[in-house]
Amino acid sequence: VLEEGANEYGEEHPSTLVDMQNLSIYLQEQGKYEEAEPLLHKSVTIKVKVQGKETIDTLQSMNHLVNLPVLQCKFDKADEMSQETVDISMRVLGKEHKETMFSVLNRAVVPPHTGNSSEAKRLHKENLDICKK
Repeated sequence: VLEEGANEYGEEHPSTLVDMQNLSIYLQEQGKYEEAEPLLHKSVTIKVKVQGKETIDTLQSMNHLVNLPVLQCKFDKADEMSQETVDISMRVLGKEHKETMFSVLNRAVVPPHTGNSSEAKRLHKENLDICKK
């Protein structure tokens, strides 16, 4: 399906990118991280090139990409990626947007594994305070 979409519409077509991302998420759910990562990375790279980093669609894909190293317990790799996603989401969407909150939750998973439990607690508390509004 992915090859057909890429051949018919082109690699940068939104349908092809959705198929690429969906396949990578499916592979993640199957525990096939080594197969999922190149697909998702390619999808994000194309979205950044075509749409820029500051779109909801690109930010959602970046959040999915952050999940890969977290699922593999590669927290140092996830640390930098998750911070970038939070920074862009905060700046573009604002702290109360659901995609920003998702970015913050992704970010909060990382600090306890890199020795910074207080940062994780702070991030979770911020999100909870926003949810209570």
